Amino acid sequence: MSSHGPTDVQMDAPREATATTASLDADVLGHIFELNCNPFLNGSALNNLRSYSQVSHAWRNLALGSPHLWGRVIDLNEFTWLHSRTWADEVVRRAGTTSSLWIRGTFTKREIMAQWFKLPDGTNCMREVSEPHYFPDFFFQFVTCNWSRVERFVVTIGPNSLDPPRWSALLTLPSPNLREFMLSRGLNAMEKEVITDRILFKSAPRLTKFTDHNIGFNIRDAPWLSHIRSLSLGLINPHDLLLILQSTTLLEDLQVEMPRRHQHAINAALTEPFVLNASKQVNIRANFKDCIDLLASFVLARGCEVKLSTRFVEEYPTPEALMSALANLSRCLSAGQSGLQMEVAMRIDCWVTTYPEIDRADESSPTFFSLEIVIQDNPLTFKLCGDCRRARYALPSPFPDLFDVGHLRLDLSIFFSTSYDNKLPGRVPYSSITTDYHQMGPMISLSLILGIATKAKSLHTTAEGIFHILMLEEHQHPHSPFLPFLKTLQTSVEHEDTVIFLLTFISLRRKADRAIALLDLAERPLEVKDGQILPDLILALNKFTGMKVLWRQMGTTDVREHVCRID
Repeated sequence: MSSHGPTDVQMDAPREATATTASLDADVLGHIFELNCNPFLNGSALNNLRSYSQVSHAWRNLALGSPHLWGRVIDLNEFTWLHSRTWADEVVRRAGTTSSLWIRGTFTKREIMAQWFKLPDGTNCMREVSEPHYFPDFFFQFVTCNWSRVERFVVTIGPNSLDPPRWSALLTLPSPNLREFMLSRGLNAMEKEVITDRILFKSAPRLTKFTDHNIGFNIRDAPWLSHIRSLSLGLINPHDLLLILQSTTLLEDLQVEMPRRHQHAINAALTEPFVLNASKQVNIRANFKDCIDLLASFVLARGCEVKLSTRFVEEYPTPEALMSALANLSRCLSAGQSGLQMEVAMRIDCWVTTYPEIDRADESSPTFFSLEIVIQDNPLTFKLCGDCRRARYALPSPFPDLFDVGHLRLDLSIFFSTSYDNKLPGRVPYSSITTDYHQMGPMISLSLILGIATKAKSLHTTAEGIFHILMLEEHQHPHSPFLPFLKTLQTSVEHEDTVIFLLTFISLRRKADRAIALLDLAERPLEVKDGQILPDLILALNKFTGMKVLWRQMGTTDVREHVCRID
């Protein structure tokens, strides 16, 4: 790798560097430089600026006369490729002594080199060796002396590159111009969090964006929290997070990732909900209980985009926390919104005990499920996954009217697998699913969804979805069906053995005086046998007099309407 001297290495000027480009208006040229020399928009910003300085005298004069541009391209990644600090010192010199500094890239303590050698048998082999590098001394010398000029600091600490005393000395300095701070560490870094507990505590009056990724800073009492607008934290527990959020009155963007296991439950004294009035976007990755407990502890602004991603269910929230979380979420939906559209995608994996010698499935044991809930026209997304048998938390009953869901789309799929055959959808009867299935994670989650969507007037679901609703009603609502206001059902019947689910579902609703008015079967074409006018399924539905059915014949795209009647 070559090193650069204090002056630029001569390069061939681009062929486009004609009189036309050289005579561009200074304001236009300055705008071009600003766009292409922004390291947060262009990874080659430093090289671009260096190349522009060699196009023509006009371009060079503008480049060398713009210390603020050089101050923005303190690119640690570029500097670590060099064997000597000559070019790095030149960039710093061109940045002057007063311009704001943007520092980004990866801080590495040692340089990894490839060393080739021969084995006794003559085979060429390569190994990595670490050699001391100029960069750490350059970095801390320059940044410490110029910390008051730093405006944006976005740095990743490389593996085995922590230098606690130096970082502690740097991050406790006053930061009068700092607007954005991000310090992160790779997931493979094994060092303990030993940098400092009082990061940027003395002064950071302009700081609006703070990111701690896998470092674990203690910022609970930081005075700059009162004017922070974007906060991203990892390795934090719920208790500390709530203490921090109570001071963030201007917070708009919150990104949180919590460790999978911790010993810090939310203190009961902190559970009185507080409002994040300025919130626009919240993204939380945590276990299920922590997600619910957090949502029960603060209220978001209306229209705030919410994304929740939960890991495996290990502990379970109380029914009271669940209801508080749902109530708080309902308050962030857009004002005046009615008839929400809720889309639910659920996947359930079942392990099937089989007897291959008699080609029979004996019992299907659900093992894993994943769930995603999206409320359309309102930025709310919730993801959950877990072990089917471990999610046995209690649900509140009855549900208050928190959400006005007009349309529910339930995309539920069951995947059966065995050690003999990975594809058994046609041979495994639904009746083989274990009898305690209604107490497992997927069914509890579905029960919660149906409770939330109790006002829904239309349902779009699969045959598996109908089967699961029937199973839940049998155990939880034997005399009153879910979705009491449901009038329109959109579904498809892929196999003959699922027809009974549809007929049973419609029949039970009729008996409970909750009849389906419109059945939409047009999603999948139906076969009309020779000598018949209508498909077998439509003939079977005729007993539900007055119900309208939309369907289409195999081989056509025309949707037909049929009113059920007994001839």
